[in-house]
Order: sequence, then C-alpha cells, then structure tokens
Amino acid sequence: MRSCVLFLAFLLGGCAHFQGVALPYADGECPHGFSIKGNDSRHALIYHTYQSKYYGKVRAEMCFASGDAARRWGYRPPNLPPAPYRGIPPRR
Repeated sequence: MRSCVLFLAFLLGGCAHFQGVALPYADGECPHGFSIKGNDSRHALIYHTYQSKYYGKVRAEMCFASGDAARRWGYRPPNLPPAPYRGIPPRR
C-alpha cells in the first residue's frame, strides 16, 4: 500500500502537497537537497536532521527537503513523544 501511495505522490509531483519529498537511494541515503531522513519506527513516523544523534544510524525510508515537509506527511522530530491516541477510548 505504501508503495502505491509513493508512486502516486511522484506522479503528482507538480502538486504543492507532494513537493519537498523524495525516495532514498538503495543504500538508505537521501538525494542532494533532501537531507532529512524519514523513518517509520514501531511507534511513530520520525524524521531526523543532521542534529539528531541517530542521523548516521538511520536508514531513510522517505527523504524530505525541510522539517515542514516532513510534518505535512505526519512525521515528528525524534525528541518529541508520539501524538496522543485520538480514536475511540478503550472500554472500562
């Protein structure tokens, strides 16, 4: 499913919502101009900048031109807690 979404994103590359996003190279590094690494961890979508202590260890799954572009796609910085659950509250 994620592959289909990415494929459509690049087909619609002229759309403003999809600007600032690129696919990483096969080795997990980002292309020039897209230095922010997006990673789908077990708990959240996290983006890493050069300032992140995990930047060198992370294999990018998405690459972004800016933090704003990463946040538009639902990613958060690594030092923030995950967003609270906004679904149906658990039954007691």
